Amino acid sequence: MSDYTEVKASFINSYSTFKTIEDIPEIIHNLVIPHFEILACDLCEIIDGINTQYSVQSESMDFIELVFNPNLYQSIIEQMDKNKDQYIHYLIVLVEFNKLEKYMEMRTRLETIFTDDKISNTILSDGIKQASDERINNCRERITTTINDLKNNYSSFVFSAQGINMLLESNNLMNLLR
Repeated sequence: MSDYTEVKASFINSYSTFKTIEDIPEIIHNLVIPHFEILACDLCEIIDGINTQYSVQSESMDFIELVFNPNLYQSIIEQMDKNKDQYIHYLIVLVEFNKLEKYMEMRTRLETIFTDDKISNTILSDGIKQASDERINNCRERITTTINDLKNNYSSFVFSAQGINMLLESNNLMNLLR
């Protein structure tokens, strides 16, 4: 098994060991920060792996939110070499984009479930829809914030900017740049 595969497997397995928020810093410092690029590039595959291995759906996204958060991003940006474009901003946008995709899939499933009038007009269904929309909006906001940080503070990181532009263009999300 390659290091690449081991990192992904270790992260998927860490889902079973996290019990409280106190476990998250250990996962972040020992696994996520040193292997951020691997995890960012394959996040959708990793989420699907967690869902399959532990027979969960949206619960895995709670774990992903705890791990991949603005504090992690800030820590990674503070540690990066400010003189060399290491694609950190692109990787952060990629993580948030992958989370956004998963939340949009979840919202589509919810809309299918809530097509029944008996279910769709309840306080619970309204709360679930609102929470789903908030997570989607949080991802969009984090993408926008990361892009603005790149533009304002790292304008020489041309390759990160190009990577972000290609990701957003190919997924019809260029309106996030405006």
